[in-house]
Amino acid sequence: MGAVLDAVLGYWRIFNLGYIHRDISDGNIMILQPDQAFIRREWKEPVTELSDIEDEDIRDSEQKLREVVASLNRDPIGMLLDFNLCVEHSGKEPVESKSEIEFHGSRKRMSGIFDVGSRKRQRPNITKCYAYRESSEPLSDCEAEAPVIEYRTGTIPFMATGVLGSTFSKPYRHSYLDDLESFFWLIYTGAVYHVDRGQDSNIYQRREFEFLINPDMTTAAKHKVQLVDRIDRMLSSLDRYDNSWAKSHTFRHVLSELRDFFRDVWNKEDPGMTPVEAFTRVTDILLDVAQ
Repeated sequence: MGAVLDAVLGYWRIFNLGYIHRDISDGNIMILQPDQAFIRREWKEPVTELSDIEDEDIRDSEQKLREVVASLNRDPIGMLLDFNLCVEHSGKEPVESKSEIEFHGSRKRMSGIFDVGSRKRQRPNITKCYAYRESSEPLSDCEAEAPVIEYRTGTIPFMATGVLGSTFSKPYRHSYLDDLESFFWLIYTGAVYHVDRGQDSNIYQRREFEFLINPDMTTAAKHKVQLVDRIDRMLSSLDRYDNSWAKSHTFRHVLSELRDFFRDVWNKEDPGMTPVEAFTRVTDILLDVAQ
């Protein structure tokens, strides 16, 4: 869990630099050796002055990140990798999208996509964007060399429900909250896939694996919505996987707390969160068990 925490902190840093990752997955997080050597420790000696950051929300976010990293008083044990799908976010400025689907602003509410029972899922429809920039905006030097993928991206088992449930072939405005949700699915899939020494995966693990890798993204999204909608369903699933990770108090506590966070985000018409509030909520949950 410490490696996941460090990957989240690394993601927080690239967000503060103006980017979102868009492919949070198990293959893009490296667990470092205890004796890992570092050429430079920027987390101890930042190269950017807080006063140089013009955006107030980003400045507050970077200040909070530095406080969290300093409180750990250690070198990282995990690292976020692979920035092939990384793009600049739009900052907090309002953006208009001509696409049918965009982050929170005008994408369909989850209730319009999935009926999870008598009470339909409500998707937020307004918040600060912090999504990737609209394609009509001027390209950066980097983007001029390589075109930006405007559609949903990621690795299916780890993709956020909103990304999975977005309209096929329509541009999708990916947000940092989508990436944070991917860390939740990363932890959940770890509990699903784990096989204890001397054991084989059971039928429930194999069945869940098939759901999570389902190429029908709408079906995969509906399955994830149902898991998050009812905590008893998720905990019962963890019981059936019958491995030490799924039974671990640490895994179950983190999954329950993160599930509550993302369910709140989904259900509120306007989450109204600043990045520092969202990142602090997620990292506090991980810090509680990682320390």
